Order: sequence, then structure tokens, then C-alpha cells
Amino acid sequence: EILHSRLWLCTIYVWVLFLTIRPEAAIKVMRYVESELERQDAKRDTPSYRSIRGMLAAIQAMLAVMNGEYQRVIGLSQQALDLMPEEMHLWRLIPTINLGFAYQVTGDFVEAQTAFLEASKTALSINNLYFALTALNGLAIAQITQGNLRQARNTCLQAQTLLTRMGGQLPIAGYTSVSIGRIEFEWNHMESAIEHLQQGIQQGLQWHVGDIVQYGHIGLAYTLLSLHDFVGVRQSWEQAHTIVEKFGSDLDKLEIMALQVRLWLAEGDFTDASAWASAWKERNEPIYFQHEGGHLIYARVCITQNKYRDALDLLTLLLPVAEKQRRTRSIVEILVLQSIALECSHAQSQALTTLTRALTFTRSEGYIRLYVDEGEPILRLITILLTEWQRKPQQDTYALTEYVKTLIQSYSYIKNERQTTFTAGNNSLVEPLSERELEVLQMLAHG
Repeated sequence: EILHSRLWLCTIYVWVLFLTIRPEAAIKVMRYVESELERQDAKRDTPSYRSIRGMLAAIQAMLAVMNGEYQRVIGLSQQALDLMPEEMHLWRLIPTINLGFAYQVTGDFVEAQTAFLEASKTALSINNLYFALTALNGLAIAQITQGNLRQARNTCLQAQTLLTRMGGQLPIAGYTSVSIGRIEFEWNHMESAIEHLQQGIQQGLQWHVGDIVQYGHIGLAYTLLSLHDFVGVRQSWEQAHTIVEKFGSDLDKLEIMALQVRLWLAEGDFTDASAWASAWKERNEPIYFQHEGGHLIYARVCITQNKYRDALDLLTLLLPVAEKQRRTRSIVEILVLQSIALECSHAQSQALTTLTRALTFTRSEGYIRLYVDEGEPILRLITILLTEWQRKPQQDTYALTEYVKTLIQSYSYIKNERQTTFTAGNNSLVEPLSERELEVLQMLAHG
């Protein structure tokens, strides 16, 4: 009993050392506990010793997070949960939340959502509001990636309620603001998006939380890119880039690079964009979630270069990976790019079928910017769809018809806000719409 008490206290001490950012000391004490457990091999499967082993596995998973070893995080976290009894609610929260974050990084957002949802419920049941808020923030990100914007908005509202109960001033409060900003952006509520993203950035700066500042600036940069505020985009990009260069993962660095290329394309700097695309092609990266951002921006560059077959071949490989992991946001972006490339390849029927599938995914969630930011190529296609559906109305296309009307109205509202991202040579598809064409579109949208 004395030995067990000592090992239990030592394990708690390891956790304290870890929380106070003393990993070397934590590892030293942890090795002592492990050696003592090995000496007590006869007792290793008793409930008390299993609990200690589970606690150690949870701490080792945290160390693996620091080292970016996410597959190891998953294995150790699952081991910790297997070893610790259900009544160890607080300790079980640590590996459950770590599982959520590890699944996110590896692209498995379905499992991430499951882990975060379980963690939030457990944390609320023991009134641990900080862990509950952490889990809810992770859950909102998973829901956004899966395309469930309305669920994500409700999750953020729940997080805001917890923040209010906790006094509002917390280091992780900025995650909620940034997530709301991302949702508002997708719904074309641009002023609200900018307000929440800036709020999140300020909250991150206040508490020196680099992740929040980084993600906030990336979200703000994409929002400003939609508004054609290239100076603002550059400023936010530089802020995020500074953080990523010092502390970011490979995935973060790729996201920053993709944003840079999007800016080049929007500014018409096809020389730098083409040079990057050549370098990316040479890397020959596999079709994994971790490289998806690079592959998608490469496909965009191919379209600007009139290399439609190259873009379609790549997008065809990306689609089943996103579908398997049920990442709806990625699925729809891939389908939208496919429809543009198909239209540019004079395969309009296939383009319309592909775009219809994308619209079916996003109608219930109210996505707007995902389409209008692609400019006139998508506008022309959805106008053709609307004309066809109004000419031959059917029950299964009624909801899509109303959705497409909303998209066309959004185009008319922002016609002076932004030009198309693509400038595909002399293809007539991307010529700016005339005032008369815009008037016709508005009439179509109003039936």
C-alpha cells in the first residue's frame, strides 16, 4: 500500500511537471515509476496498478503530442482509456481530448467528432468547464470540416455559454471566436466574419496563444481575399507566417503556402504560382489528407494554365480519400473545381452533373462563399442549372432551385466586390459579365 501510494503520488507529480513545462524532469520521474511497476510485475494487472499505468500512458500521449507523433498519440490514448476505470473521469478526459486532436491532424474527423463529443459530455457531467470548453472547441472544428455548419454554430453557442459562466476571460476563448468567424464567412456574413476573426486574434494575443492568432489570421486572410483586399491579406498572411515558421507543423506550413499561392492567383501573379506548382509536382506527394491543401491549390494552378486534364486527374484521386473520411468541405471544393475544369474542357453535361452533386451536399447548410468565390465560371453553370430546373420543374429539384436563386442573388450583391479567381487564358468562360447579363441573372433569381 505504501509503495502504491508513492507511485500514485509520483505519477501526479509527473503530470504537474508536465503542466509546468518541465518535460525532462517529468520523463525522469516517469521512468522511475515505470521501473517500479516492472518490479511489481505480479501486481501489474490489479485495478490500482492498471490505473497508474493508464495515467502514465495518458501523460506519454501528451509528450507525443509535443513531438508531433500523432499515430503514437492515438495508440497511447487508446491504451490509457483501456487501462483506466470509468470512474476516473478527470484522468480519462486527457486521452479522450488528445484522441480528438490526433484524429483531426490525421484527417479522421468522424472519429475526432466522436472523441470530442464524449469528452464534452464527460466534462460537463463532472462540472469541469475548462475541459468541456476545450472539447467543444475541437468539436466545432470537426463539424466545420465535415460541412455541418449549423451544428458547429450551435456548438459554438454552447461554448460561449460556458465562457460566460466562467467569466469570459480565458486563454482558449479565441478558438470559439475564430470558429464562428469561419462559419459566418461561409454564409457570406462578411462583416460578422471579420468581427469574430479579429476578436479571436485579439484574444489570442492577449493570452499569448499562438495557435489562435495563427488560425485567426489565416481565416481573416481568406475573408479579405474574397473582398479583394490584397493589402489586408498580405498583412494577415505575414502575421500567420511568422508564427508558423517558428512553431508550426508541416501541415501548418502547407496551409500558409497554399494561401500564398491563392493570393498570387488572385493578383494575377501566374509566374510565381507556376513556379510553385512545378516545385510541388516534383515533390510527388502521396494522396493523403496532410497533403490535400497542396494538391488542391496545384489543381487550381493547372486550371489557370489550361491544363484541365492534369487538374481532373488529380481531383479524381483526391475525391475518394475525402469521401472515405467524410470531409464534406473538401468533397465540395473538389467537386466545384472538377465542374470548372470540365466546363473549360467543353464537357458541360458532366460539369453540370458534378456541380449538382456539390449543391446537394451544401444546400441544407447554406454555403455561399464556397461557390461565389470561384467567380463567373460557377455563376454561368448554376445559371444554366436554374434555367433548366425552372423550364422543367421537378419535386426533387425544388429545394435546389431555391438555393441556386440565393447563390445568384449573392453574386449580384458582390459583383463589384471581387473578380474571378481564375483567368484561364482566352477562354470565354471567364470573361466578366456585362451589366445586361447581371440584370438577366437577377430576373432569373427572382423567378
